[in-house]
Amino acid sequence: MKKSLFAILLSLPLLILGAQPGLAGTATGLVTHAYDVSPTVFAFFINKTPIGAPSCATNLRWFSVSSADSVGRNIRANVLAALRNQTQFAAIGAGTCLLNPTYEDLAVVAGPVGIAGPAGPAGETGPAGAAGATGATGPAGPAGPGGPAGSVGPTGAQGPAGPAGPAGPAVHTIAMCVSGVPANNTSLACSCSQTTVSRVITTNTGSCTANSDNGSCSSSGSFGSADTLGSCCVCAPN
Repeated sequence: MKKSLFAILLSLPLLILGAQPGLAGTATGLVTHAYDVSPTVFAFFINKTPIGAPSCATNLRWFSVSSADSVGRNIRANVLAALRNQTQFAAIGAGTCLLNPTYEDLAVVAGPVGIAGPAGPAGETGPAGAAGATGATGPAGPAGPGGPAGSVGPTGAQGPAGPAGPAGPAVHTIAMCVSGVPANNTSLACSCSQTTVSRVITTNTGSCTANSDNGSCSSSGSFGSADTLGSCCVCAPN
């Protein structure tokens, strides 16, 4: 199976952050929360406890990544896509907490495994084997087909209504908040891939909170040389 270009790009932060094998946390699960800590630092939460996290990562399950360059912005976009679509993600920490003193720095985020490549060509047909001994006589074959069906009888009276079926599964909602949305480009605000229960985009001085079955999150706008907005969404899977 070929390794995707995305997985290769995501391995670059290992050199930048100086990960130490054996001292870094690894976790695979669903991304349930994500937010911009600052204009250059992005953080997200995975719903599985990492294995082997460093002692500085007292806020387990939270990872930080620098979004100051194109690689970090690529990672941020893919994490937000995983949050919207509720797809499994594998996060590998760098074993350090340089971007946030209680969150582990991210080294690698791996997306889902890609599809298998096409099958190779078939090999040449081998030589025929020697003829085997004659087998014993098999059992008698099945009975022949039945005769033609008779004519259809008259329709009977309608029966009583059946009992009601069991209740369907409960709908689980997901909270998603994104801060630092440019005031002139609200397409970068939070959005739901399937059903949108609620979606709020704040002003540059406002704030919002999203409450869901999986927890809650908050976001706010900021006022300055480049105004930014906050956004809060509650999404359902269907």
